[in-house]
Amino acid sequence: SFCHATSISCASVCVCPLARATFNEDTILPDAVIIGSAGRMIPIYDKHWTPDTDMSRYTNPEHPDFWQPEWARQGFADWSTWRASVS
Repeated sequence: SFCHATSISCASVCVCPLARATFNEDTILPDAVIIGSAGRMIPIYDKHWTPDTDMSRYTNPEHPDFWQPEWARQGFADWSTWRASVS
């Protein structure tokens, strides 16, 4: 069987409504980093959702450990606009 992992890596979840989102242990967190690969270039990430994950870290700018992707910190509206500016 083939398993799909949901990745919200590099996402700015502040602009994504998460109220009806469902997460599991295959969900890759936004600040995850690729730490290797399995088989046919399938990336392995260092951070996945757990029941203890505080998702407000990614959604609440007032959170003491708030995280945003680099493109959002630099004021870009989305990843593709940021990527085009650094290419």
